[in-house]
Parts: sequence; structure tokens; C-alpha cells
Amino acid sequence: MRNKQYLSTFLVTILTVISSCCAAGVKKPAATASRHQAGKQAYQKSITGLVEKGANGFVITTNWTCKCRTSYTVIGPLAAEFRKLRGKIVTATGIVAHTSPWSGTIHVTSVRLNE
Repeated sequence: MRNKQYLSTFLVTILTVISSCCAAGVKKPAATASRHQAGKQAYQKSITGLVEKGANGFVITTNWTCKCRTSYTVIGPLAAEFRKLRGKIVTATGIVAHTSPWSGTIHVTSVRLNE
């Protein structure tokens, strides 16, 4: 009987510690705030997507077949090359800055046509 009492106390203690550790890692407001702050930072990245005509020039759209697509407006000296790449899938490397979770800009430094 005494062993069962120790076991149940031990299990309750372990479950309490685990639940408090899991709850400590959940910070939804802070994660949302950091997502918006990250939108103001630029970083080097390669993206693969479909070249389309956008409102302000050409865009590279990643995940173009689903609702979670992200469109990056192409800027920089290589932006004129995207006119002949319209409708094709490319991998572009450059400086990416997110303006929202679904859009951003890319200052393209190199572009490669995917086959």
C-alpha cells in the first residue's frame, strides 16, 4: 500500500513538472511580436518559385499551388531579367525582407532557371 502511495505521488509530481515546462515554452503573443519584428530584418536566402507579373514589377511566388504561398517582389539590377523568365520556375539568391507573412522583397544577386 505504501509503495502505491509513493508511486502516485511521484507520478503526480512528474506530470506537474512536465506540464509546467510545456506551459513555460508557450508564448503566443511574444511569438507573434517577434514575427512582425523579423519582418523588418533582411537576410541572405535562396528561394525557389514561379515568376509572375505583379502590381509593382515581377514577383517570385513560393508554394504557388497552395493557399500558403508567399510572393517576393523582385528588386535590384537583375530585376529586368525576369521579364523573359515569366511563367518559369527559378531559384533566386539575394537579400530577402518580409513585409508580411505572405509577401516580401528580394534584392536578387543571382538567378538560376530550374528545369
